[in-house]
Amino acid sequence: MEGKKKYQSKCKLTFQASRIPAFSSR
Repeated sequence: MEGKKKYQSKCKLTFQASRIPAFSSR
């Protein structure tokens, strides 16, 4: 369960980063 939570957090972070052009181009 801990691993799944960690994965979800990472996925969420990646999604947020993809929404930010400046961070994505970096």
